[in-house]
Amino acid sequence: MHCVHLRMNKHVMKLVGFVLMFVLLLSIYRLHVKSTGKCQGLTKFEPNDDYIADYFADDWRLVQHIRRFYLEPPVDRRVPYLLNDPHAVDYSQLNQSAVVASFFNHKRNGFFVEAGAYDGEEFSNSLYFEKELNWTGLLIEPDDESYEQLSRKQRKAWRLKACLCGSHKPCKMKMYRTGDSWSLSEYTLWFRMIGLRLSDHISVTDVWCFPLLSVLLAINRTDIDYLALSMEGAEIPVLRSIITDKLNITVVQVEVLSFLDVS
Repeated sequence: MHCVHLRMNKHVMKLVGFVLMFVLLLSIYRLHVKSTGKCQGLTKFEPNDDYIADYFADDWRLVQHIRRFYLEPPVDRRVPYLLNDPHAVDYSQLNQSAVVASFFNHKRNGFFVEAGAYDGEEFSNSLYFEKELNWTGLLIEPDDESYEQLSRKQRKAWRLKACLCGSHKPCKMKMYRTGDSWSLSEYTLWFRMIGLRLSDHISVTDVWCFPLLSVLLAINRTDIDYLALSMEGAEIPVLRSIITDKLNITVVQVEVLSFLDVS
């Protein structure tokens, strides 16, 4: 009996030891993910960070938070692109990239910011500059699906999974998505909001919107050659919020919704 009891104790001790070892390894892994902000190659967004809404655009705490949790660095130039149409030259919707490039006399090694970057290829306002003129820059896209596609294109620019806001503090907004389009609650035009609410397939998520200054300070950049805004209604508020004495922007391209008189 004593022999059987001892054997059972040994088995129990081995089982307890295995469980403790598993818990220890799991704890170490969680600490590693928390400290690096990375998990399987994807940026880890910190949960429950609503407190950053109290920080002004140039607050170093906000700048560091964006840098640590929301930004991903450019892909090395030696890594080939993974594009659906690798042989195209101008990817912009109306070939406006070539027109904008002429404003710079086809300058090389410039810097762009594209807000509303979509998948990083289709209708891209910046890919021409990056591929043909060796520019780099910042690509901003809040939509989960589009950002995932963008991340696979191997773009040679910073990536930010968020949106820009029209205020001097960050704010969290509702993003309404249906099909391939999305709109932000604070900036959606009334007739577009009606259409969204009537849609049978609509998803609503919370997204952070940051001041442009905060994001640029996070990548140590205040000079922009080319700023392209395509943000489904948020363009004008973002432009009004830009602190002109802290940022130097040469060319701004804004997507606007126009109404035609068909009477």
